[in-house]
Amino acid sequence: TPHGHTAAGGDSMTKGMHGLCNYVRNAVKAQDPDAIITGEDSTENMIDAIDGVLYQRTLRPENKVPLFGAVYNDYIPRYGLELSVDAGWEGRFKASWLPDAFFVECSSLFLEGAQVGMVRLRPRDISLSFQNPEHKKMIDFLGRIVGYYKQDLAKKFLVYGQLQRPLDFSEPAPVPMLKYSNYEVSGHTDTGASLGEALNPEFPALMSGVFRSGDGELGIFVVNASTEEIEFKADVDPTQYGVSSGTTVDVDSIAPDGSSEKFLSGISGRFVLAGTLAAHGMTLFRLTPNK
Repeated sequence: TPHGHTAAGGDSMTKGMHGLCNYVRNAVKAQDPDAIITGEDSTENMIDAIDGVLYQRTLRPENKVPLFGAVYNDYIPRYGLELSVDAGWEGRFKASWLPDAFFVECSSLFLEGAQVGMVRLRPRDISLSFQNPEHKKMIDFLGRIVGYYKQDLAKKFLVYGQLQRPLDFSEPAPVPMLKYSNYEVSGHTDTGASLGEALNPEFPALMSGVFRSGDGELGIFVVNASTEEIEFKADVDPTQYGVSSGTTVDVDSIAPDGSSEKFLSGISGRFVLAGTLAAHGMTLFRLTPNK
């Protein structure tokens, strides 16, 4: 039928795709047991037949909620693909590309617990380059993210933790927004306006990712995706994240290089997380319930 599935519904297409993926998986594993099978935009019916999910990007103007990550964060690895490094192949998307796109995409992937997109090392004008001085800020930003992935403590949250609701920032009010565009958010609508203008994609400059580990600790990552310093405050209610009412918690702040400072000790009930992040800066707050 014109809409692409059998007239009365049915599960033939789902079962067919699942069977094909299993066939491919078994054949690949027979050749190399360490190889992984991933799928782009894979849905639930494929989740037991693949080892990871590829995100083209996590960001779409019409979808800013990490639904898949919230459900499956501690079950299946998720990987980002190419990041928006510049204006696209031979500059053809120069009119629509915005420099903040790279930092918005990296922040989104990182704070959802997905592995940040791949870095192409072969010559290509949309590739991140270690030799291009214009890309240094991007390399430095990735370095901070990698700094957390090097820490066993941070990995406890990012890799094995369960994604929770993000922080609700009380300051800055309102949170600054960054216009977002890449070489896919372009083109024209029926009205003649560009897709970027029609959908007006914006994402917050200040983002957070909250993860609950298996032992009940919380890891709260806060990232500034903008080029300006940001002071922030957020009210935190530990009971929203599974901490029993009346339990006291200790809070430490941990930098990307692994250095840490005591932030709060023996606090009970709601409390305020506050700090200042430099441009493209990030921090981790570790909440440890006292037994």
